[in-house]
Amino acid sequence: MGMLLRLSKEAIRYKALYIIAILSTLALTGVNLVAPKVLSRMAGIQSES
Repeated sequence: MGMLLRLSKEAIRYKALYIIAILSTLALTGVNLVAPKVLSRMAGIQSES
């Protein structure tokens, strides 16, 4: 946790880029969580044909 606080203090100069990096990481995590469900649905549709 201390490392994160120190990084935040250093990154305050690059606030906009820091926020973009955080949001991008969260979005990528969301995509990685949703992708298996989408692929399984696609496989289900393919097997019905």
